[in-house]
Amino acid sequence: MQPAAAQAPQQPAVHRAESQLALGRRIQITRDPGLEMDAAISPDGKLVAYASGPSGEEKIFVRQIDGGGTIALCGLNPHAGEGGLLGSEEHAVLAPAVAILRSEGIDVAGPLPADTVFVRAVRGEFAAVVAGYHDQGLIPVKLAAFGKAVNVTLGLPFVRTSVDHGTGFDIVEKGIASESSLLEAMRLAVELTSR
Repeated sequence: MQPAAAQAPQQPAVHRAESQLALGRRIQITRDPGLEMDAAISPDGKLVAYASGPSGEEKIFVRQIDGGGTIALCGLNPHAGEGGLLGSEEHAVLAPAVAILRSEGIDVAGPLPADTVFVRAVRGEFAAVVAGYHDQGLIPVKLAAFGKAVNVTLGLPFVRTSVDHGTGFDIVEKGIASESSLLEAMRLAVELTSR
């Protein structure tokens, strides 16, 4: 069953995690190639609906074409604190911050358990995930796309990208370093600067 916003004529199926959209723009929908199907664009061109079944259970997802969508906030403690059993930061700090952001019209969900939120994001439920600390965010990113991921620093008055790994002092002069993440970081910096 398709959402009402997606009743436009059927578009080609989504392949290789991209959809050919209005005016030839291409956007990435999820990171799981081949799992999205039956894409349809809303009459106003602002939404794309697609079916996805990465867990074997097919569901309908609707995403904003312009890249918007819900931002997920990871909890700091395991299982987002389990209602205070595993820490109080979610209740005392993170939940009030989410409430403030929502009151300002920002589409944010959380705090959510970090051990499952990235799976939900890859399946299309969230447009972005905000991690509470370095390893919480970078473990899933490196697992999914090591050598291809790019670190983007937000909130600066200029574009700043960097590689998805550390300095690599342990492989200096061994001839085994890869430039792939550096090239990806440079490509993204050029793309962001041209917007």
